[in-house]
Amino acid sequence: MKGAYRVALVCGAAPLLTGVSIYVLWLATSADWLEIAGLFVLFLGCVAFGVGVLALARYVWLAFRAPELPRRFWLSTFACAALLVTNLPAAGLIVCDVSARKGTFTVVVRNETPAPLTGLEVVGPDHVYAVFHAIPVGEAQSRSFRVRREGPLELRSAGATTVIDGYVGANQGGLADVTVGPGGTTVALEGAHFLD
Repeated sequence: MKGAYRVALVCGAAPLLTGVSIYVLWLATSADWLEIAGLFVLFLGCVAFGVGVLALARYVWLAFRAPELPRRFWLSTFACAALLVTNLPAAGLIVCDVSARKGTFTVVVRNETPAPLTGLEVVGPDHVYAVFHAIPVGEAQSRSFRVRREGPLELRSAGATTVIDGYVGANQGGLADVTVGPGGTTVALEGAHFLD
């Protein structure tokens, strides 16, 4: 009887801990292999959930067949069931958040001019995606947004327009690091890469 309960506990705890660990590591590193590992854990978590439910059902069945219910039977049963069920919303939230982050474009603007930068906007086809507050000398600001329409992304200020990316697809994520150089007239695209 205790063996079935332990199996149910492991089937609830292992996928939850592994999935959350992979998610936190992915947040820190954005490593592509962690996404594959996450999908693998998601599949194994579904299997573990089914095995855990069956093991918990066996534990309950054996407990009711015993001459006397084990001490704290109801508490342990509900705790184990809650642990198993917690895997479902946790997995759903992680999948939704990863999907949202993968579809987010982030622009970082660094001010290496002798004066604060003001009036900067990231503009796409017929849409202003981000507005930057005044950026003090030597500092940076970032803005993240979802691209709604295909086309170029531009950084606009009162006197200049610089292409951040010549073409970005709708809901395509990425990261652009833009440095505004001395005199406020040079905008250099230091790097851009797509996250997916």
